[in-house]
Formats: sequence, structure tokens, C-alpha cells
Amino acid sequence: MIDPQVKLVAAIARAPIPLPDVHLQNIGEDNASVTVAEAGRQVLAALNQAPLGASLPSFEDLQSLVQKELGNQVDALQEQVGDQIDELEEQVTDQVEDITDRVHSIFN
Repeated sequence: MIDPQVKLVAAIARAPIPLPDVHLQNIGEDNASVTVAEAGRQVLAALNQAPLGASLPSFEDLQSLVQKELGNQVDALQEQVGDQIDELEEQVTDQVEDITDRVHSIFN
């Protein structure tokens, strides 16, 4: 496997973690054949060992990812709140216009 990656997923951050290349050779050669189950075990063992040699993101990288994600969530919340305020202002304006029309109709 060339350039494999796993994705680190936490509550508020995600980060790809590159794994070292995994090279498997000579599984099931003529003079040392293996069963499909044994070949599968060898492949899975190599894949299980790969994260141990991975270069994990630094604390600063993770902190930057967390800050970026939090910033995105804050921006989304601000937009949502702004939309709700606009909707409430529209409803209040409609209600005031309706009350004004009713009051005018009483006096006319």
C-alpha cells in the first residue's frame, strides 16, 4: 500500500494521519505456501502495525484544527441567529402593521 492514511476523528476535530507504506512480499510462495486465512492474518498484522510508525499531527496542528472547527461552528451559529433575528423583526413588523390597520379601521 502506497501513501495509506487513517483519519483521526475527535468530538470537534478531524485530522488525516499518514501511515508509512506497507509492503507485503512473498506471501504464499511455492516453497512456503499459506492458506487464505494465513495470508489475511499477515495482511491485517501489517495494517495493525502501520499506525505505530505513523507521524502523528503535532499538538499545534491539532490545536489549529480545533480552533478552525470552532470558528466554523461559531460562524454558522451567528448566521443562524442572524436569520432568526431577521425573521422575528419581520414578524414584529407585520404584527405592528396589522395592529395599526385595525386601529385605523376602528376610527374610520
